[in-house]
Amino acid sequence: MLLLDDLRARRLAARLNLRRMGTVALLAAAKRARFIDRPKPQLEALVTNNSYLGQGLIEAALRDVGE
Repeated sequence: MLLLDDLRARRLAARLNLRRMGTVALLAAAKRARFIDRPKPQLEALVTNNSYLGQGLIEAALRDVGE
């Protein structure tokens, strides 16, 4: 499993048939597995610290985990 957010790296991993996951998906998976209670604070911290995360992606992930 590769944790990737960079588009070029994700495309290369896909061409190599490697399993990959971005930060938002990782936080959603952690919520579903009960490793964290809520992914929203972590997502907000990433955005606050200048990580680019699309708002639509964040909203979809939070909806998916019931937030």
